[in-house]
Amino acid sequence: MSVFVAWKDRPVSVQHISPRAIPLEDLETLEWLQYRTLRKTPGMFKSDFWDTLLLQASTTEPAIMHGVLALSSVHRCGVTLEIKSLLSQGNAGRLWTAGLQHYVEAINQLRRRVLPVGAQDRMTLRVVIIACLVFVCVELLRGQIGSAQAHLRSGMSLLREAGLLSQYDLPTAKALKSPGAVDRWIVEVFCRIHLHDTNFNLLFFNLPTSNHGPTTGHVHYDKAVLPPRFTYMEEAWASVDRLLLAAVRLTQDCKTVLAAGKYPRVDISLRKRREQLRTDLAQWSNAFHKSSAAPFKIPRGVHDQSPALIQISLDMATILIETSLDVSNEMIYDNHNETFLRLLDSTTGMLRIHREQSEKKTGTPSLHMSFTIFDICTLPVLYFTATRCRVPGTRLRALAGLSRLRHRERHWDGWLTYAVAKKIVELEEQGACGVSSLNVAAGATVPASSRLWQHRIVTVGDPFSALSVEFERQDINGDPSAHKVDLDIRSGVWSDEVHGVRTLI
Repeated sequence: MSVFVAWKDRPVSVQHISPRAIPLEDLETLEWLQYRTLRKTPGMFKSDFWDTLLLQASTTEPAIMHGVLALSSVHRCGVTLEIKSLLSQGNAGRLWTAGLQHYVEAINQLRRRVLPVGAQDRMTLRVVIIACLVFVCVELLRGQIGSAQAHLRSGMSLLREAGLLSQYDLPTAKALKSPGAVDRWIVEVFCRIHLHDTNFNLLFFNLPTSNHGPTTGHVHYDKAVLPPRFTYMEEAWASVDRLLLAAVRLTQDCKTVLAAGKYPRVDISLRKRREQLRTDLAQWSNAFHKSSAAPFKIPRGVHDQSPALIQISLDMATILIETSLDVSNEMIYDNHNETFLRLLDSTTGMLRIHREQSEKKTGTPSLHMSFTIFDICTLPVLYFTATRCRVPGTRLRALAGLSRLRHRERHWDGWLTYAVAKKIVELEEQGACGVSSLNVAAGATVPASSRLWQHRIVTVGDPFSALSVEFERQDINGDPSAHKVDLDIRSGVWSDEVHGVRTLI
């Protein structure tokens, strides 16, 4: 009970858990969780949820204990599989089985806890929501994106019912001012995972509809969210991320209107929302500029990549807001080439710092599973830059950045993201130059007839084994025609059924 009432400044250590209370094998799994998994999963965003709350809650709540054991086992299994030996294969199988057993037991423990007490009990609600977040992470590691999104929706729904999230999926005053900050820690992690999930849906899958359908008005930001100046770097970061979420929602709703055969630019409510977001963004920039005149208070664990993270969210929000009403026009992105370049500089610089810090902490290379993270959004940013910016040097740098990334974000990894982005760039520049080359002359512009309009990715399977890139092309009269290329992920082979072309990645 005290785990949710009186909080210590220092996180619980695995060494503080009595060996009599837990089997030795599970202690080893918890050590892996503390020193490997929990140092990777938060990515750039250091939160007391990962550093303190999760381990503390697991010491008193069996459902959470089994949940984190499942998370650690599945993560360790993935890392073990990268060591290609017969011994490692056997160990991986054992870890996978143990992870699934803990997962099932976590669900059983949760059922025992919830049924007698009911969802109105505040302590039970917190246990359920924390377990739900752990389940999201387990499913993401397993590659089960559908199940992960189902857990995410369930957790967000519970937070709304508890009055901790607004209808716009933003933290309420109740969450921000909760005693002991426990609710705030939980809500902020859910909000960040939700933001990144929404980003993935928009930038990769080009989904026209947001989770709750089109909103009827702009997302409101009161003075508590956008103060005259920011005291903490994380305060500025949280505020700009809320603006980014609102920009993503606006773009999604514009796509919904477009899919219904209407034009977003003539929709008065959408125009008002864009103008409000422009005002909010200007107000945020003014507050940040005033704050920069005095040194920021840097919270524990946040290093010099924080300004880059803020700049990334700011630039992404700017591009999405300015292109939202013309979301069907691929030429509109040419107006934002300088912003794309700044976005690329911030992302590559931040990744370099993070990679150095991560490998220094763990002493391990950044392999796929061992560098799996949930709370960072570099793959969509580089993908967005490579596929929407038509400046040759900028998009080539974005592709080069993707080719070097070996980590996973959600169900995507650097290899797959690079493969899709590279194919899209090749298709556009083949059409522009008539050759299979990425070396387009400096200053050249990909004409409208060669661009992929409204491309989207359609996946097969969960975890998916194949995908298609569907897109339109325009003829000289501007009339669209539908096209598609397919990728078999296992073999790494692209196929174009129209031309009968098959190419390896």
